[in-house]
Amino acid sequence: MGTIPYDLMMLAVVFGLLWLLWVLPLKKSRLWAVLAPIGCGVVGLLAAGLFAKIFNSNMGQCICHGVCWHGAIFLIACAAILVIRKRILLALIPAFFGIVAFTLGFYSMIYEPYALQVENYVIHSPKIKRPLRIVFVADIQTDNIGQYEHDTLRIMMEQKPHLIIFGGDYLQLYMGGLPGEMEELGKRFRALLQSSNLHAPLGMYAVWGNVDPIKPDEGTSSPGADENIFNGTGIKIFINTKVLKDIGKDSSEDFGTIDLSLLEMVNSFAYGKYNKKCPPSDNYHIMVGHSPAFMVVNSENLKDSPDLMLAGHTHGGQVNLPSFIRSFFERIFATSETKLPPEWGKSGFYTIGDNKWLLITRGSGIERGWAPRIRFMCPPEISVIDILPE
Repeated sequence: MGTIPYDLMMLAVVFGLLWLLWVLPLKKSRLWAVLAPIGCGVVGLLAAGLFAKIFNSNMGQCICHGVCWHGAIFLIACAAILVIRKRILLALIPAFFGIVAFTLGFYSMIYEPYALQVENYVIHSPKIKRPLRIVFVADIQTDNIGQYEHDTLRIMMEQKPHLIIFGGDYLQLYMGGLPGEMEELGKRFRALLQSSNLHAPLGMYAVWGNVDPIKPDEGTSSPGADENIFNGTGIKIFINTKVLKDIGKDSSEDFGTIDLSLLEMVNSFAYGKYNKKCPPSDNYHIMVGHSPAFMVVNSENLKDSPDLMLAGHTHGGQVNLPSFIRSFFERIFATSETKLPPEWGKSGFYTIGDNKWLLITRGSGIERGWAPRIRFMCPPEISVIDILPE
């Protein structure tokens, strides 16, 4: 269930609090003008926890709505009451916090999550014969096929890629959605892919992510036909780790000998396990996994490491806080899958050796699980990598 029941309940709470403040004597104005921002935050957090539990709504999203929308309404109304009572200077306090809350909410929940950017990266390699353009898209992670998803694929194709790679996490419904909802969403997503005229001379490939709804039985080489969201799209995806030798060898354009390793989702998270299935390559070797954890092992074994590694999963953190705040939360919530070298950060393009690179993309979507659906100073991304002959 969405946040609509929560929003309606919170509006009732806000107007109830405003009525109480309105009937307070004038001499109390100074006190509640100062305490209004604090009181709003406390009430919002308590209500978010209670109503999110009652209505089975996203806790993180409820907190953001409570602080940024209902909190802003409450504070600005407090300022209006103070103006009516001719306490102009005191009115500046709740007015300031209310405007800040609304501005942050608008920017982080409405604007930036859809401010898609095309990030261009250029590298050189003696193994490449002619300029090769790779488009990498990860973490589409949508719960509704709309204009943004159409624009993402359209902009992707406008880059005129020679090779298209998808990095996992394609669909996500809060708590799995209602019965049959995920199947319907999968059909709509497949229809979007089929209608977007996706093509690339060297092919289109994809790996699975950790929120994807497909749960094939172990030992199968492909998911059930009724669950395969890539069926009929031209995109090749493998359940188990797969090494593709000399991709595009039948293409009329000779870019050089290129090998592509597609990691099984659990192998991209499990440090080192992929080494049993992905032997080193003397050709230009591209390795793709959903989680960037596999990159840590490779960066420590430069001799056999791929020339280019691609991953998503982190969303760039989605919220780019100052470093001292970010490091505090990372120490609390860090897990084995997120312990990347500090110099890498949560996203970016980095060199790990002579003509060896890794890219951790911010992804094009947002987390739709328990976390709030926001981005702040971390816009969504379509990654375009140009590999030029050295």
